[in-house]
Amino acid sequence: MALKPVTFTLNGEAKAAFSEDGQNLLDFLRRGVGDLSPKFGCGQGACGACTVLVDGEPHLSCLMLAEAVQGRRVETAAGLGQARLHPLQEAFMERFAAQCGYCTPGMPATRGQAARR
Repeated sequence: MALKPVTFTLNGEAKAAFSEDGQNLLDFLRRGVGDLSPKFGCGQGACGACTVLVDGEPHLSCLMLAEAVQGRRVETAAGLGQARLHPLQEAFMERFAAQCGYCTPGMPATRGQAARR
């Protein structure tokens, strides 16, 4: 098993970690970097629970290789509203959008992208 160094920006902070050969971004973020906000749902790219923004575009982290974020900007739900609530978080609260909350971290990324179109 070969390890590959990956340097990237996660939620505005420079990161460097090793990814296993063929490791998906979801597993890398959760186990390698410690960001537990992207969730494992279906593992097939259908549910969106693992959605993250890579250079401002939504990506399903269960389908993306960790090494693909080399030198790129990754944003997860953990990076939203660090100083104060993000407008998407406020909208979710105002409209009672969250249910159990498991898939909620992937929703702001996909909804925010749709709103920009």
